[in-house]
Amino acid sequence: MNKRIGKVIEKSRIGRNTAPKIISLIFAIVFWVYVMDQVNPEIIKEYDDIRVEIVGAEQISTEGLILMNNEEHLVTVTVEGRRNDLLNFDENYLLITADVRGYKKGLNNVPIEKRVLVDNVVISDISKSDIKIQLDQIISIPKPIDIVANGTAVSGYELGPIEKDKMDIVVSGPETLVNRVVNLHGELNISEIQNDFTTEISIVPVDYEGNQVSGVELLQTSVQCFIGVQKLRTLSIVANFTGQVQEGYQLIDIPLNPTSVVVRGKPEVVNNMNNVLTSKIELSEITERYRTELGLILPEGVDTPFMDKPVQAEVIVEKIETKEFIFDLNEIGFANLNDIYSIKVLNSPGTLDVSLKDISSKLDLVNRNDIQLEIDLEGLDEGIHELPIDIITESKIKEISLNRETINIEIQLKEE
Repeated sequence: MNKRIGKVIEKSRIGRNTAPKIISLIFAIVFWVYVMDQVNPEIIKEYDDIRVEIVGAEQISTEGLILMNNEEHLVTVTVEGRRNDLLNFDENYLLITADVRGYKKGLNNVPIEKRVLVDNVVISDISKSDIKIQLDQIISIPKPIDIVANGTAVSGYELGPIEKDKMDIVVSGPETLVNRVVNLHGELNISEIQNDFTTEISIVPVDYEGNQVSGVELLQTSVQCFIGVQKLRTLSIVANFTGQVQEGYQLIDIPLNPTSVVVRGKPEVVNNMNNVLTSKIELSEITERYRTELGLILPEGVDTPFMDKPVQAEVIVEKIETKEFIFDLNEIGFANLNDIYSIKVLNSPGTLDVSLKDISSKLDLVNRNDIQLEIDLEGLDEGIHELPIDIITESKIKEISLNRETINIEIQLKEE
């Protein structure tokens, strides 16, 4: 019951003076609209991160200058104007510039110029009045080319120096950057090269520490390189002699020192070589041991990179001599004699002369005991026979002879 009474009282309070309240609200709204539309008060608006546009960069390039710091310059801009004028206003109507024309090489403080592209709006404040601009002189200087070989040459091959079609290339750009460039660096992999090789190598500008320098331009970004290849091969040295030793003499040997040599040349030439000949030795006038120095006969373009002195040669020639031994006839041995027979030598005198003919060094090694005389009686019966005498020896003598080739013997039956 009490609740119902409270609600009735509350309704009676709210419902009092309703008409005046509505009229007051309408009046306030109309007044506010009037002020906003007719009075149009001035307001302030702020825009952040407005980019400063650099003016005149192309013009200063004709004077040999270039803008170094290309980073964006951002400012905060405050504008003032009537509310109605700022309703549709945005940062696109702001023109914030810095004109670099007329400035010199170095660090310059360039004032910021500001404009509004619509009427009735003004810039009341800007976060900075100028920006720092670094200008540098544009120069062009030739820089040397440095091509570095990477990898290890194939075993048995030697690579010549890397030859380039030009020694330097012009580098253009800001003086500060161009002066940092030490050379134009390129790399060539030599690991699989076995023949003369030509290729195009890309190059980049680098500083003293080998770091690439950006911000400069090369008149040419690659260079043609050639590298010559030579084959290394070890070959025997062969004595090259002409003529013959004089009659009565014999060529024993021509030892050489060294006996082999490493040659170097084009692979197609070196691969076709079997040995290396010395310069010629004329034998016709040599009658005794002879020492000399010899050069080598090499194909064109082939050399011996590790040979620092001539070939030492010794021509060994010995005189052919004769040595004689005298044997008694009873020193002759008889082979294959039947046990039922005996032998009687019929010849006289009772000696044989054995003559040996060879070089003295061989003859000195032969004595009488190294020689045996023998007659083969295989298949012979009793009777008188003229038989050849065989000389048995293990000595490697060039020529052995007897003063007689046969002797007469008589085969007789043994007496019982």
